[in-house]
Amino acid sequence: MYWDWISDNYRLIQWIGVASVLLFLLSLFILRFVIVRLPNNYFLTDCSTLNKRSGNLIDLGFRVAKNVFGFLLIICGIVLLFTPGQGLVTMVLGVWLMDLPWIIKIKGRFVYSRFVKRTLNWIRCKNGISPFKFP
Repeated sequence: MYWDWISDNYRLIQWIGVASVLLFLLSLFILRFVIVRLPNNYFLTDCSTLNKRSGNLIDLGFRVAKNVFGFLLIICGIVLLFTPGQGLVTMVLGVWLMDLPWIIKIKGRFVYSRFVKRTLNWIRCKNGISPFKFP
């Protein structure tokens, strides 16, 4: 049954594979682009909207929408782990968007690890940009 479907849709499977490789390469380019464009003091400032406790209803709506969108990206990333696509990249992006206290701690441990700091600064130095400053 499955082999019949695969043989009937061989071209579709090839195109999905090509699209997956192209999306992977595009995600690497976009990641490099973002790392190069961030200011070198990006990790010194607290950019978390969790610490901005304004009573504005629009800000609250934005935070809720951002967390819901991050959660949906995590769910899509889990699905993409089993289908052609960038599941891990999608899940990391979803986690990065969320502003929950325990996720902020996880993000801090991840970014401030020696390997990630070295890799981020290597990408910036390779492009002739000053390295990030970390606390």
